[in-house]
Amino acid sequence: MKRPKLNNSRTSHAINRLDRQKATKPQSTRATEFTVAFFQRNARTTPNKDCQVYVLVTYGHDRLSYSAGMSCKPGLFDQSTGTVKNNAEHSKILAAIKAKANECYAEMKLSNRPIDLQIIKAYSLDIDIQGIPSMLECLELFWNERIETGLKIGDLEKGSYLKLRAWHGHLSNFIRERHGLRPPLMAIVPADAKACVDWLREKKNHSNDVAMRITSHLKRVLEFATANEWIQRNPFLMFRKKMQNKRQESLTIQEVEAIENAAIASDVLNLVRDIFLFCCYTGLGYSEVSSLTPSNITEINGQKCIIQVRDKIRKKTNLPSVVPLGKEALLILERYRNHPASLQKGVCLPVQANQKINAYLKQIQHVTGIKKRLTTHVARRTAATYYLNAGMPLTSVSALLGHSDTATTTRHYTTVTPETVVRDFQAIKRKTKLD
Repeated sequence: MKRPKLNNSRTSHAINRLDRQKATKPQSTRATEFTVAFFQRNARTTPNKDCQVYVLVTYGHDRLSYSAGMSCKPGLFDQSTGTVKNNAEHSKILAAIKAKANECYAEMKLSNRPIDLQIIKAYSLDIDIQGIPSMLECLELFWNERIETGLKIGDLEKGSYLKLRAWHGHLSNFIRERHGLRPPLMAIVPADAKACVDWLREKKNHSNDVAMRITSHLKRVLEFATANEWIQRNPFLMFRKKMQNKRQESLTIQEVEAIENAAIASDVLNLVRDIFLFCCYTGLGYSEVSSLTPSNITEINGQKCIIQVRDKIRKKTNLPSVVPLGKEALLILERYRNHPASLQKGVCLPVQANQKINAYLKQIQHVTGIKKRLTTHVARRTAATYYLNAGMPLTSVSALLGHSDTATTTRHYTTVTPETVVRDFQAIKRKTKLD
């Protein structure tokens, strides 16, 4: 049946007026409002006895009450402010419970998660949420699933494993000191990234770059938690490493010549000097030189070269390093070709332990009067800097060092001298007739 029109009746005007008011009136948000309050049970019936203090959290039509873990006489408890008279410690605990409940609710809203009052309860009381590990437990799970497994299947070398174990110890201490013994994952906030960097620099005396790397490792742990859906978003998502651009030490041509021409009577120091110079000529690191065998030396277009795959030595890039051998490098290889230690190990050079070599290099540094610290890695940087400044393209220098990215070569291994800049400018000037 068709509804009759009542345009001319008083009832029709009243209905239309109410419809307009309903359309323009803002909708109440009371139905989805989140509140935290405190109350005492049996306070009226037992005014002279201690009564438990309870927390009441509400969201829309959902309500949940739970004990705050304390009791007091009703006359000492102020329900409107959530404080206990003459007991600052209890008042502080109640304030912390309310703050954590609001923080957990805000996190759920921000990450578009359903509002779960049981999770808010667990977070506000610092108790375990069923099925979700604490921050320290997440750190342990990451260690077992990623680090231990990586070591077993060969994706991680022993040196990196030991370094990461030390990092995990630092991170565990930081989390305990900042958030307590069993902090939930949701307790970690973006501000903890900066706090972690500062803590590592102050308490562990780490440099800025090392502190940044350790904090980035914590970011990976939190990404692991996100992948397992223990948290909805990584609180360190916006954290970026800010590394200091330190000048990388390398030797000049004059300093290398000083080492070549130094009068050294000790046979051991002469051996260490030759190994150091061989690294300066080739750019090989300690692990490559110590494992260099005659089978790694081949000939390309009439030029003898060293071909090594770094994955077999350092487990890093899995790229071959192509190192042409100059006259000086070939003389050193020939000098130690029949050395007893070389023949016994089947290698080209009788290389000792890296710690011993660096200790002997200190003596050579004292003999030559060079102020820079001499290490096998300084020799590798010296080779990279020399070849780049001599005009070798950056891509070729990167291939010589076995790097997969030229940015690594530029950042960590090369130093451009002012003479190189002037030389390149003059070359462009001649080509373009630039005045």
